[in-house]
Amino acid sequence: MEEIWKKLRVCEDYSVSSFGRIRRDEKRRKGKNGTYGLVKEKILKLNPNTRGYLQVCLSVDKERKTFLVHRLVVDTFITPIIGSTTLMTVDHINQVKTDNKLENLRYLPHRENCIHSTKRTNLPTGVYETGKRYAARIKRNGKSYAIGSYKTAESASKAYQREKKKMNDKAIRMHNSKVSVHCT
Repeated sequence: MEEIWKKLRVCEDYSVSSFGRIRRDEKRRKGKNGTYGLVKEKILKLNPNTRGYLQVCLSVDKERKTFLVHRLVVDTFITPIIGSTTLMTVDHINQVKTDNKLENLRYLPHRENCIHSTKRTNLPTGVYETGKRYAARIKRNGKSYAIGSYKTAESASKAYQREKKKMNDKAIRMHNSKVSVHCT
């Protein structure tokens, strides 16, 4: 497949490719001394965010803004979505968060994306992938609490199981103390 470049809708100083790359386009810019110079095109560095998705920082109207690369690809090649309030989301078909090729992205309702993501996950309960690491989280009284970040899914799962056992033991002790108060 050939790489195709298109101007970004959100900022025409930049382009996005069908391979998920972002570049600053060549342009003439007025310098501080009033003379004009040529700014050469440059492929920008993409960095993973805390959830493992690639993001890029762009200068939009002299202000730095961070964008998720997969959303820029869909916004440019499929349908305008940046600034939209619809309940639609971008799905990575192969589930690789850093694979932002146009052929790997689809735009679908959030509900359908949730169904696909729960079907595809093979991680133990309480374990979530966060880039190259795994996070363990547990719910107490309807709130989610972070247990920690681990190198492997197995170690995150063990931490989750330890925390779950602590919670169960505490609940049993509380129950027993209430029962003993009522029995005396």
